[in-house]
Amino acid sequence: LMALYGGLLILPAVAAGLWLLTWVDGPTTYERPFTIGERLLTEARVLVMYIGWTLAPLPDALGLYHDDIAVSRGLLDPPTTLIAVVTLAGLVGVAMWQRQRRPLFALGIFWFFAAHTITGTVIPLEIAFEHRNYFASIGLLLAVTALLALEPGLRLAQLR
Repeated sequence: LMALYGGLLILPAVAAGLWLLTWVDGPTTYERPFTIGERLLTEARVLVMYIGWTLAPLPDALGLYHDDIAVSRGLLDPPTTLIAVVTLAGLVGVAMWQRQRRPLFALGIFWFFAAHTITGTVIPLEIAFEHRNYFASIGLLLAVTALLALEPGLRLAQLR
């Protein structure tokens, strides 16, 4: 079984990762007005924005075009970049801490991050698109539902 997994899953994933390393930030990469590092910093802010869109969808924020998102040039340029990075790291930390006591909550948080792994990392796509968050939002909604209604030990009858 392990050899089958290694042959069918791990080897192709390693081969794809090696190919991607030759493509990302190289001469064949899509030309963008930001570097890979700037993209990753900006995506931290975008992920926090996606969380807001999912948990508190306001009509003014949910448009078709998000071309006005400023690219993060450093952790403090704009200052919200550092806040976003700390927020996301804290969310992962809480999910890791709660994975034994509240597994559905942790699964939801990890689902959100796993769903954004391809579109929110090194592949130089546009900075933000609403449709990238559709599948990931299931994880956030699972995490919130687990906290409010499903996890044992929480007494939130009014919220249920």
